[in-house]
Parts: sequence; structure tokens; C-alpha cells
Amino acid sequence: MASLSPRSRSYVALGLAFGLAAAATVATGADSDKRSGGASAASAGANVVMANDILNRWQPIAVAAGQDAATWRSLFGTQLTQMDAGSLKTLSEVGKSPSASYATFLETFRGVQSQRFAGASKTQLKDLGSPTVDQVFFPIPPCRIVDTRNVGGPIAASTQRAFFFYASAGNASLSWSSQGGGAGTAIVNCPGTSFTSNGGTLGSVAPSAAVATVTAVAPTAAGNFVVWGGDGVFPQSSAINFGAGETLANTTVIPRGSRTGGALDFTVRYNGPSGQADVVVDVVGYFVENGATALDCTNVVVHGTGSNDFAANTIATVSVPACGVGYTRTAVQCHWDGALQVYLQEVTTSFAWCRYQNHNGTTESTSSIGAESRCCRVPGQ
Repeated sequence: MASLSPRSRSYVALGLAFGLAAAATVATGADSDKRSGGASAASAGANVVMANDILNRWQPIAVAAGQDAATWRSLFGTQLTQMDAGSLKTLSEVGKSPSASYATFLETFRGVQSQRFAGASKTQLKDLGSPTVDQVFFPIPPCRIVDTRNVGGPIAASTQRAFFFYASAGNASLSWSSQGGGAGTAIVNCPGTSFTSNGGTLGSVAPSAAVATVTAVAPTAAGNFVVWGGDGVFPQSSAINFGAGETLANTTVIPRGSRTGGALDFTVRYNGPSGQADVVVDVVGYFVENGATALDCTNVVVHGTGSNDFAANTIATVSVPACGVGYTRTAVQCHWDGALQVYLQEVTTSFAWCRYQNHNGTTESTSSIGAESRCCRVPGQ
């Protein structure tokens, strides 16, 4: 069993401590969560009021947009109870605008999540994937991808269960309802969890990790959930600790598994000598490797002027053309016809020329010689 005490409330996720356990419950429904936190009773109470105001303001609008009322309130309530006062205030301000749309609310919600998780784990990103490639946090509206109360039943002590947390091109028809989550395909129900090639919005590269809220529901004995990619031996640090009868939630970072040898994207293990508990998992975003932005490049070519002014055994020079505003010369090339001997001399990093000597024995047109600059810039700059 992991070394963390079920009563410690020091929620640790695979070595990434977020400290996101909240002080009170605002979500309604069967999985309303009991939580503890370090905030004072007064500040916790104020946060509960703000969270409930946000839920009450936006629930009718979410329902009008096609969301199920109970599921929506449970999903967003779980997240709101773990936010600080500043984040809740930002979301409250959105509701004060009479013209604010549900899309505006979701965009603001994603922005708040980005600040919470990308900033909190900036020093830990090297643990999530390539040691040479940056990780970028991609927030999404909360999506329920696992609920063992609907499919599979409780996880028993000393056993584990594997799950998916994103839909790739190979499983485009994946429905989170197969794991107890939302009905319909992932593309329709939660487009943020599905590759763009499937019609979703996640992108085209498999995420390195998911940021998800893991809720232990109605455990029958003290224990903890260990959550990891599923490859190899399970780690000793737990994602959430609980006592008998406690329903608790914690948001954590889950590195992706290999999808081989029985592992899927992640595995949840009930770590304890006895008992069982249901688990609910809501994804709120992903870490993905930051691919290099392709340069915006263009070629600028000039040729010599004149028709018969390049006499035999003489030298002619064509200056390399300048790049446009915002572009930087990254390469120089020279162009010539026939058997002309070419000399390229670089004077500085910003100026060069192509120098040619005519060995043909006859007069050549200077239009047969030229110079080219390769000009590049970072898009948007």
C-alpha cells in the first residue's frame, strides 16, 4: 500500500503535487463530492457561493445548448469546487455580461484551466514526455470518460482496470459510454478528446498526458487510488486517499500509457487490503509535445541586365537581393548558364554577391547570370 495516509489529504499525482482539494461541495446529483482543504471556513463559504452562482447562471444556457442538466452540473461543479477565489471571480465576471454566450463561457473556462495547470506544473513537464521537446497544455471543457457506476462496477482492493483517455484515428468510433462516461461518440460528445482527423479538436499528435479529476465514490474501506499509464509496476504514490464511506475528488496529471500488453492510456488501481470503490474520471485537458512551427520562407531572384555586355574573359557581379521587411536571409544561391566559372563571396551576414568569370571565349548576356536569396520568418512575427 502507498505510504500516504488515507487521512493525510496530501493529494499527490505521480509525483506532481497540485494541492487542488477544495473545501466544500456544490455539485448536485449522485456523485456530489465531500472534500477538505486548507482554506478558512469563511473563504471556503464565499467560494461555494460564487461556484453555485456560476452553476445557476450557466446551467439553463448549457441545457439550451444541448447539455444534460445533471451531467453538466456534476462536471462543472466538480471543477469549480477545486478553483481558487481568483478563478471563480473571473468566471463570475463573464456572467455579468448580458451578451455573453455559452461559447464565451467555455472559452473563459478553458483559459482559467490553462492558468491553473500549465503554470502549476511548468517545472515538471520534463517528466511527461520527450526531454528535448516542450510540453503545451491544451485545456478542454470537462468530459466524463469513466464512471464505473454505469459500466464495470466498483474496483476491488488490490485490483486495477485500464481505460482510454483520448480518441485517436485508430479508434475514431470510441464512445466514452463504453467506460461509463457520456453517451455518443467521443467526437460528438467531447470533441476536445478526439483527434482533428476524426473531426475533433485535440490535434493530430497523441498527448503525453491527460489532466483529469479522479473521484473515489462510496469506498467501503480505507485505501487509495493509484493512477498511472499502466505500463510496468504501479507507482507507490497515490492520486487520491480515502476513508470508508468518503467520496473525494482530486485533479491530477496522468502520463499516457503505451496501449500495448494490456495497457491502454491509463490504469486505476485500488490500493488497500480490503473493500471496493467506484471511480469517476473527468478529463479537463492534455499535455502535448510542442512541435516546431514551420518557417514562412520565400525565394527572391534577380538576374543581370543587358544583352551583350559580358565579354570573354571578363568578370561580372550580381548583388544578392535583399529580403522583404520581417524576413531574414538564410541562404544564398547563384544561377548561371553555360561554362561560366562562378565565385561567391560573402561579405557580411546581410550582404553577398555572385561574381562570375566568362570562360566561353564569346560575349555572353548578363541576363544569363543571377543571384537568389532564401528569405524566412517565423509566422506571425
